Amino acid sequence: MSTNSSSHSLLGLPVEVLMCILDHAELCDLYWLSQTCKPMQRLAKRDFCAMVNANVEDKAEFLLGLAYVLPDHCFCEKHCMLHTVNRHAPLVMSPHCWDHSVNHRRICATGYDLQYQHVQLALKYNRLGGSFRDALAPLMRPHYQSCSRNPLGPDIHFSATPEIKNGHFLLHEEWKLQASLTEPLRPSIIYIPICSHINLLGHRPPVDPTTEISGTAWALIRHATPLGNVEVERNHALRGSCQRCSTSYDFSVSQANGGVLNATHDYGSFNSLDEWKRRSWKNLVV
Repeated sequence: MSTNSSSHSLLGLPVEVLMCILDHAELCDLYWLSQTCKPMQRLAKRDFCAMVNANVEDKAEFLLGLAYVLPDHCFCEKHCMLHTVNRHAPLVMSPHCWDHSVNHRRICATGYDLQYQHVQLALKYNRLGGSFRDALAPLMRPHYQSCSRNPLGPDIHFSATPEIKNGHFLLHEEWKLQASLTEPLRPSIIYIPICSHINLLGHRPPVDPTTEISGTAWALIRHATPLGNVEVERNHALRGSCQRCSTSYDFSVSQANGGVLNATHDYGSFNSLDEWKRRSWKNLVV
């Protein structure tokens, strides 16, 4: 197509203006524009394969842009490719694609495994609406589980409730320690992962295994800083937020209710590759 200003234009714009817009468009946007009509195909034509294969990050950005639009595909960061999704069973995925970029749990005692593909699909189906609400439902279903005699410590009731708010995927977690903390603990440590960077530890002083609940020492262990940086508070509520990820928490303990930990994780909008970079497994300190 000639770029002469007298040539027929698209969208009522001169070709020169269109070319300027295309020069500043993302690669995935150019691809979609090239699929709209023959004139735009000529204007936006690029060697997309050569361009995306020249750089891993460019390829990931391109595929992520495609996955943002394609309803039955999701972007797999682990293999840097698109995977087809069964809309009727969106929770099912190959174990080879499991990734811990957003899964902050270090143990599997709760049986709840959130993957970044789930977040990606939930946000996309919520945005598309309509018939995609049926595919969204299983991704947003709350999870409840009671754990007894497990690596976490005493009897614990756990719940995880997903929510999409202001375009962000939120996960609300609640841990209830319903066991009698006046009895000896086996093991003697209560261990709850708040996020990838903070653990909540409750320790029974070994000198007196029948100490009242107020005698339990509660500690926040921050893994992102040197081991010596451990916050320990006795008989006080703990609340705050992680400095490395978007997690806020609130912990209280009482004779009547035992210990209750509430945590909210903001997994963002996942509309750009930066959402994955900030939560990349290689950036976590174990």
